[in-house]
Amino acid sequence: MNKRQRNWKALLNKNAPLLLPAACDALTAKLIQDAGFVAYQIGGFAVDGTRMAFPDMDVTRLGEKSAIVRDIVHASDLPVLVDCDDGYGDAKNVTHTVHTYDFRPGVALHLSRKSVLPPSSSRTKSLLSAAVIWLARK
Repeated sequence: MNKRQRNWKALLNKNAPLLLPAACDALTAKLIQDAGFVAYQIGGFAVDGTRMAFPDMDVTRLGEKSAIVRDIVHASDLPVLVDCDDGYGDAKNVTHTVHTYDFRPGVALHLSRKSVLPPSSSRTKSLLSAAVIWLARK
């Protein structure tokens, strides 16, 4: 288990609110670390807003966003939470999204279930629960 993973576990075990500033690029991630924050997040608006002056309306797709995220993550040693929207499609796309971001230990993913499967589906809950458990065990 690396330092970033240990830090996530320690932060989550505190059961306290966690302030996660948003990084839109590698420089911002370094500045967040230098400012003394213990973790940060990368979200759709942080990326799309600063690159194209667009609101978070899914303009950047998985391939492009994962390359941006990779650059940002490599700039800082802090734990990071990455917003993966709805996993970019159905169940197989969610699986692909999780594997795409599996490039660095200590990177946590946030997946919403807005369009993966119907909200009432027990399969949706099982799929997302499995993804969360899988990431937590890494």
